[in-house]
Amino acid sequence: MKMIFVSAPADFDRKALLKLAFQMSKAKSFVHVDFDDVEDVEKEMRDATSALMTRQVSSDFYEKLEKMLVGILRKPAGTVIISGYASVRIPEIGYAQVLPEKFFSVFKPDLLVLLEMEGAEEPEVAENHELDRHYCTSYSLSGGSMIRIIKVKGSKMLDAVKELSDLMKI
Repeated sequence: MKMIFVSAPADFDRKALLKLAFQMSKAKSFVHVDFDDVEDVEKEMRDATSALMTRQVSSDFYEKLEKMLVGILRKPAGTVIISGYASVRIPEIGYAQVLPEKFFSVFKPDLLVLLEMEGAEEPEVAENHELDRHYCTSYSLSGGSMIRIIKVKGSKMLDAVKELSDLMKI
């Protein structure tokens, strides 16, 4: 069994990209869990009014995700793909880490894939990418995971889909 964590900014359409990658890979033995399948952690985080609340939301979310994954891991599966985001921007506070490092040290994903929008002009997006890189590097150290950064270019989105698809086959 292989586990891949795919991270993209919260407002990025990761589900559409992953759906195309699944179809292109023709992989038959995989399970996909998206953060939104567990709960709307992005909304919960954005509604937080303190760093303490964001840590509580993160902890509660981890417990729900852990229960879901333990059930999945009991059954044989070729590849488990977890998609979500490393951080969420909270308007009044700043950025918050969505998953605690414990997730990565316990589940030890084989690969962390970071999807980034190439040429994003907004400073907020560039800031989010930079912070997500730091979080994923830290996560990689916790779980011994490899990191792959895929640049998603608007006009060449299929290149990113193919790259992601190829990773699912390995």
